Amino acid sequence: MRLALALCCLASPLAAGVAEAVDDHILPAFDSFVGDTQALNEAAQADCTAEAVKPAYQRAFDGWMGIAHLNFGPLEADGRALAIAFWPDKRGIVAGTVAALQGDEDAAVNDPATFAEVSVAGRGLFALERLLYETEYTAGDYACRYVQAVSADLARMGAEMRAGWTEHAGLLTTAGDNATYLTGREAASTLYTALLAGLEFTADQRLGRPSGTFDRPRPERAEARRSDRLAAECRAVAGGDARAGPDPCRGPDPGDRGGL
Repeated sequence: MRLALALCCLASPLAAGVAEAVDDHILPAFDSFVGDTQALNEAAQADCTAEAVKPAYQRAFDGWMGIAHLNFGPLEADGRALAIAFWPDKRGIVAGTVAALQGDEDAAVNDPATFAEVSVAGRGLFALERLLYETEYTAGDYACRYVQAVSADLARMGAEMRAGWTEHAGLLTTAGDNATYLTGREAASTLYTALLAGLEFTADQRLGRPSGTFDRPRPERAEARRSDRLAAECRAVAGGDARAGPDPCRGPDPGDRGGL
């Protein structure tokens, strides 16, 4: 919502609107993701058991929701978006990849550079969700080292993206004076496209897939359903404020078909 408001200012003047979006939304959002993933990594390295890591995982996912729609520039580079969040996963590729790594006790988890080359389906938030919410393990198990590897990899990508935005922010705000954004309108269009694509993805995938129909909701299709993320994501989409009025994420009362 903050980005949407910032983009409303793009017409007057155009460059100022881009700068406002960068300074007030994009850079703070990536700063938050860096902090959240660093905290996740620190938690996992200190105690990699599921109950110890879950709170930091939830905060890291919150951080991801703040940048997921900014799928251009540093987030798009090197396939980072999929490496962070491989979803939707209609064919269960994450489950198969995580199971294969665990079954083989793949040594990639012992080396950050090697793990960074592992399939994107075996890394990121959804691989970590499988480990934390579906796998029973103790501190000495392979799964514990796997949790540490995924957490460190997420922190690495967060830091790399924020470093990339130090340069990319300058490209957006100096559009017309660089070869990436030839005009201010092109820079603004990039932000608009990212916003609209993010809204469409949220409507069609995050909310539409699990909503199904009135008679047949499909909660099993919800993003990060194992970690019970749907309510948090819905509130974030609604503006992040559930303090007043009815819960915007509450489904219709099955006994009340009025207005349908």
